[in-house]
Amino acid sequence: ETSTVAFQAVGDCRRPIVAAVNGPALAGGFALALLCDLRIAASSATFGYPELPRGIPPSYAAARAVLPATVAQELCLTGRVVKAAEAQKLGIVREVAQEDVVGRALELAKRVAELPRQAILETKRRTRLERRHLWGFLFEEEERVFRRALLGEDAEPESDGEAASG
Repeated sequence: ETSTVAFQAVGDCRRPIVAAVNGPALAGGFALALLCDLRIAASSATFGYPELPRGIPPSYAAARAVLPATVAQELCLTGRVVKAAEAQKLGIVREVAQEDVVGRALELAKRVAELPRQAILETKRRTRLERRHLWGFLFEEEERVFRRALLGEDAEPESDGEAASG
């Protein structure tokens, strides 16, 4: 429940979010990083969905909202964890910082913050609109699936949209 609230807060934030990933971004941490607008990784960072073998379905919606279908599918269906250099090649991160990843992320955030505020907010509004329009249904479905996977079958009192027709 708490992670769902965190994911929604990051995904719905009206201002750009820069992630500095300095270690493992796995499972929910990977999904959370993908929900950020810009991601920079330390060379020691890793990314992936290793929870799959434990029966927890990974967040395909977060992966697909950022990555090409072939990459998102491969990472979600295999649970493979990738290192920072490969993450950059796959488009998971924009840059691998060789030293101070937080400093690099702050520099990038400052560069964005120095640009005309209304233009940045309008750009961010459209990125949120695109995510909601293209992937919103996947995020909603995943929230139901995660709730059932983590809390059991009785965790979802609401209808899942598929009524029995008799």
